[in-house]
Amino acid sequence: MSEHHTIATSAPLPIKARNRLKREATQAQIIQAFERLLQREGVRAVGVNSVVKEAGIGKGLLYKYFGGLPGLVEAWARQAQLVPDFKKFLDSSSFSHKPVEEQLILLVTHYANAIKQSAVMAEILADELFGPSDLSRAMSEMRTRFGQEIMTVLSENPIFGHPHNRALMVVLLSSVRYLALRARSSPHFMGIDLAADEGWEDVMSMIDIIVRATAVNLIREAKDVIPRPNPA
Repeated sequence: MSEHHTIATSAPLPIKARNRLKREATQAQIIQAFERLLQREGVRAVGVNSVVKEAGIGKGLLYKYFGGLPGLVEAWARQAQLVPDFKKFLDSSSFSHKPVEEQLILLVTHYANAIKQSAVMAEILADELFGPSDLSRAMSEMRTRFGQEIMTVLSENPIFGHPHNRALMVVLLSSVRYLALRARSSPHFMGIDLAADEGWEDVMSMIDIIVRATAVNLIREAKDVIPRPNPA
């Protein structure tokens, strides 16, 4: 009596599934080419033409899947976790229930630490000081979009809409960006080693003090101009 063995074969994937896998593979190929080019040639070498040449694809595919260089940069930055996840950070219930000055401090330190911990992001931000490039313009568009997301969340609190508080955020964020860049490239500044944990913590503690001292007056001033509801 002979035995018959049936060899199981997997069913072919549906067309939609095959197309999805092909799309994901091509997207990954483009992102990897972008990262290789950035690491090998530097910020100034990155552009649509150089990326598609590195990836060995047609330019149309980059625009099809990413819409252009800004979309590619955003996809790469999110995949590499280079972009502070402000929206998730701001949406947390613990953040929304904190006093305004605590919210400002958390925002500023979150931003500063994100830059300090990312060598690539620090390099891109530092390069912007030497003039615009294709990559810096793409990064600028991405940051503008993230900034709008932040302000959308913060606008729920009218105090953040006050012009003085917006200006305060600009001063604080630009200051800690400079400090974070120095921590990576030239950390010794006025006797403090910004790359060392102790030095960085000292600076962040001073940011905390500045925000608390400044925010008291700004919050009071903002509350004075916020319309109060009419009594019933």
